[in-house]
Amino acid sequence: MDRDSVALRDLNALGILFARCAGDTFAPTSASARFSGLLGDSAESVLTKLAESDKSFSREALFGLEAGATITLELTALEERRPVQLRLTVLRDESGDFLVSGADISELRIVEMSLKSYSRVIEDQERKMQRIASTDHLTQVGNRRALFENFKRHYRDPANQAGAICLLDIDHFKSYNDRYGHDFGDHVLRFFAGRVNVMLDEDCFFARIGGEEFCIHSYTRDAAELGKLVNGVLLIIANESLKTPQQTKTRISFSAGVAEYNTNGTSLDELLMNADKALYLAKVEGRSRIIEFDTELFEKRDDTLIPKFRSPDR
Repeated sequence: MDRDSVALRDLNALGILFARCAGDTFAPTSASARFSGLLGDSAESVLTKLAESDKSFSREALFGLEAGATITLELTALEERRPVQLRLTVLRDESGDFLVSGADISELRIVEMSLKSYSRVIEDQERKMQRIASTDHLTQVGNRRALFENFKRHYRDPANQAGAICLLDIDHFKSYNDRYGHDFGDHVLRFFAGRVNVMLDEDCFFARIGGEEFCIHSYTRDAAELGKLVNGVLLIIANESLKTPQQTKTRISFSAGVAEYNTNGTSLDELLMNADKALYLAKVEGRSRIIEFDTELFEKRDDTLIPKFRSPDR
């Protein structure tokens, strides 16, 4: 038995895919059993199956290979009732013939797919955890943490120098809990958050920051523009009614204070403080209204701005 026959016997025993193909026709002149079983023994059979399996295969590119050059092909074959992924490397040697060797990459594919799937699961879980951490569980709008993160991220870009925030507080909210119970109070919060959220555009970030208090951050509007937007929201909500557990109907309203970025502060803490002062005055002046922060509405005592009005029952 000559050396080539011994080598071919060993390749067959190991189940290795290998062949030498004629340079002018690509007809296998020596091939392992696995090669013949998957691709056939004739040039046309081999070329046809390669073209069917790998859409990138080109006969012109194959026969145009220069000596020492290689191409890599991938094909799927049905073997032992399971798909087998194969990677073929075709080398043109100095004689002009082609040497074809193949490796089963099915297990590698499975590992790759498993890793990709696992990575997607991890990414999905991370996104879900971030969403949970940034969402108010009752109303499903942003929470205080999300508001601060969003504000910081937006103004990290020096080009972003406009904007305003508005604090909204549901009027007489305590009375809903006292008269109808906390479940109805939660219903009021969900109703309010849902109505406000759908009336805002993509230029706004909306969050519940505690109790019955919410905040809108508009990225581009000034205080007057944001106040006008929120006033429209107020008019719509004030005309809607909610059914109570006693099957009666009740209405809700809110008061709001607006502070403008740069004009009334650059940090969110400062803007919230000034918007809260304006909100306080909106409560004092009769509720169900929006007031823009203005230092003229306060008097200074010991370097502290004191509202010129009595304290309201929020």
